[in-house]
Amino acid sequence: MAYNSISALRQQMKPDWRVHMIITNGGSKGNVIPDKAAMDVWVRAPSTEDLKTLTSKVETCVKAAALATGCQHSFTLDGKVFQDMESNGTLAQLYARNLSSSGFTDFLDTHNTAGSTDMGNVSHVVPSIHPMFKIGTGEVYHTRDFTAVTNTPASHDATLVVAKAMALHLHRYSD
Repeated sequence: MAYNSISALRQQMKPDWRVHMIITNGGSKGNVIPDKAAMDVWVRAPSTEDLKTLTSKVETCVKAAALATGCQHSFTLDGKVFQDMESNGTLAQLYARNLSSSGFTDFLDTHNTAGSTDMGNVSHVVPSIHPMFKIGTGEVYHTRDFTAVTNTPASHDATLVVAKAMALHLHRYSD
């Protein structure tokens, strides 16, 4: 019920909100109601405020499912909250300029990165950027196909150019 309720919640979610779920314990027999069931849920949103709102909505779905089925529930946050990324404009401009001067143009705007990363937490403490770049392929991130194309000479060459541009801009920023 909780899984289905959260799935239905997606209709009311903002386009840049994400919820991912895995049922980690659903019992061992199809015709027996298990004594215990468990599900891991990951929520992502572009701002800390949106993340709080989405987490509250997901928790309400879990509570409602428990109430509807006469079950007990627990909802535990693991403490691993990824804050929104606060990209430093000066660092981003220097990075982009250094990449452009090297002739590399396949970099992405890092100001509106939708993914989750602990780099967001770091960016609330020190000036930061979270650069992303293309490696000349259309493969989707976090897939086996993408993993395969990352181990090619072309992707290694692109990574070296980007690493040099980052090191150069960090050196210039500290001057």
